Amino acid sequence: MLKRQVYIISVFLIGFSFFGNSQLTDSTSLNPFSDISIYKNVFDVHLSNVGQAKYSLLSPFNDNSRNLLTLLPSTGKTPFYTDVFFLTGTGREGVIEVSHHQPLSKTLYTNLNYVRSSNEGLYFNQKASVANFRGDLNFNGEKGRYGFKAKADFYTRKNELNGGVNDSVFKALYDSNASQALFPTLLDADLEKKYGEVDVTHFYNFSKDSLKDSQYFRISQSLNYYRERFDYVDGNTDFYSTSNIDTNGSNDSLKLIFLTHTLKASLERESYSVYAGLLSSYADYKADTVFIYSTIHSGLLGGKYKHNKLSIKSDNSYTFYGFLSGNFFTDNSFLYRDSSLLINDININLLARETTPMFYHSAYYSNRNNWDVPLNNERAFRLKVNANSFKYKTQISALIENRSSFLYFDSVFSPKQTTINFFQLGLKKQVNINSWLTWTPQLFYQSVSSTVGIELPQFIIHQRLYAEGNLFKKVIKFRAGIDVLYYTDYNLKNYNPSFDSFSVQDKIKGGNYPFIDVFAEFYLKSYLAFFVKSEHVTNGLHGPNYLAAVNYRQVDRTIKLGLKWRLFE
Repeated sequence: MLKRQVYIISVFLIGFSFFGNSQLTDSTSLNPFSDISIYKNVFDVHLSNVGQAKYSLLSPFNDNSRNLLTLLPSTGKTPFYTDVFFLTGTGREGVIEVSHHQPLSKTLYTNLNYVRSSNEGLYFNQKASVANFRGDLNFNGEKGRYGFKAKADFYTRKNELNGGVNDSVFKALYDSNASQALFPTLLDADLEKKYGEVDVTHFYNFSKDSLKDSQYFRISQSLNYYRERFDYVDGNTDFYSTSNIDTNGSNDSLKLIFLTHTLKASLERESYSVYAGLLSSYADYKADTVFIYSTIHSGLLGGKYKHNKLSIKSDNSYTFYGFLSGNFFTDNSFLYRDSSLLINDININLLARETTPMFYHSAYYSNRNNWDVPLNNERAFRLKVNANSFKYKTQISALIENRSSFLYFDSVFSPKQTTINFFQLGLKKQVNINSWLTWTPQLFYQSVSSTVGIELPQFIIHQRLYAEGNLFKKVIKFRAGIDVLYYTDYNLKNYNPSFDSFSVQDKIKGGNYPFIDVFAEFYLKSYLAFFVKSEHVTNGLHGPNYLAAVNYRQVDRTIKLGLKWRLFE
């Protein structure tokens, strides 16, 4: 599924996401060479291959999230530097990331980032590649009266699709009836997803020197172009014969475009600011013979307040015309920080919204998928609380979320709606056992209730135990240890390759299985780090219950080598 929530991000958030002061971000507090072996999110479940579809163990709502990797933060003590990250591994896997940050003058600076990955995988028809370029150019006048920010983001994911693992040995392990048919496979199936976004924002401050003045009026304008495209092709195959209209070869495509203009006025003061604005979008959608277009108008209102240890921020939107008419969005954050208290940092986020399902949820026509159904607006309410004790190195989080008319796909991949109640409680702590041994346990408890089989593991445990020290007269610092991820069993999702999305099922479970990784990291001063890591070292030792989705197993045992090199001015 194209999980870009355009009606939230492209319509609502664009209106107020890029109108802050164009100041160079202070990133000196982050260490880009800490835990270099953690280069992807441990709670993402990938279908066999890291470049294939994925979903998160920590949310029943977000499938196939866009970014492939969560690499280390590209930040440092100097404003001009380049980071190069390289990884290679078994399964003919390779990743390279180049991140460059440079001031071009006293008032102009740029950030560029390029990630490229490829993975052949361990099974037939599993080749995957991802490319992502992000860049921005920032200008802020010497007195801060005028400034602009131009951003570009282009992403492509390509997959060969195999419809599942055709492996008789694995089938015999997972189901003792080895005489059953092997997992079905697709013929000549390929998928390509592309996203492109360009955003240009500029502002003018009615002030002699807005960098020094405590109060001034600002006018801002933004133009955003967003496009996403999905293409799927396969040969003549019986893979879809039981649940779809056409079993002949398919060449399906979907295209969605948003063009958005935002005008906003704000009053900026030292302790608070308020803004109001108008957002207008043109959107069009095409799938096979279906073409839908719409004009959308939304009002924006919000602001922020800061006094002593308390910070409050509120962003709100209401759509009064067009496809999303009647939609609203309110996002409110409360942050309190006090170093003298046992709990140093408390962050509360309250979100409520109503959203119309996207074009391709209500009407879609292709060889493999075909529906045109009336859908209700979804209403969502979310309360999230994070509490940190820096002294005791402990973090506690709680999340309550309710969604009515939430859209999902049933067992025959038809769009349906239901109500979901989701509760999550998290605990993370760092325990320094002695001067060289550290343990970082992380625990989540989750509860999902709905009228259909939308499930997540009830318990998730992630632990890292590592030793660290110095080598060669303290020239090289090392860290070596073990990662363990375990989660309880639950009903897995079913994957539809022709739409790159997941549906519910209640016959096959996964989980109740430990994933164990071992790693060693080495750091040379502040500019070079490298690691060696073996993921899923227990492959085959604890049974076969490491399916990612029906017919798809998770990544088998792999060995990875990685390096990160920082180039300074």
